[in-house]
Amino acid sequence: MPRYCTSRRICESLYCIYCRANGYAMSDNNFETTFGDSTLGAVNLISGQTNGVIDLINGNSDEVDGGDGSITLIGEPDPENDVCSDPTEDLAYLGGKNIGNLLSAEHVTWGWFSAALT
Repeated sequence: MPRYCTSRRICESLYCIYCRANGYAMSDNNFETTFGDSTLGAVNLISGQTNGVIDLINGNSDEVDGGDGSITLIGEPDPENDVCSDPTEDLAYLGGKNIGNLLSAEHVTWGWFSAALT
């Protein structure tokens, strides 16, 4: 059982929600404004941009100069402050508002699934 599932019932419920979301929200006809790893597409979908990296740890192979002193994400670093991130890999922290901030401000419950639920 995955470590984020506190019981079999919760885990099965999460998987059920994920499978249902696949049927409604995901398709093979996905068009993005970015090219590259899945992180770029997720960041662009949620924030509307890939610029705005405000902190880097362990290198900068996943980021480039974005102009005017800004940093733009081009690779797939792990997020800072995430218990699942590998501390030996490149880590990045992005600033600015995103759709999650806007939904939370309106007291709308939301979640994000990325990668596999294993």
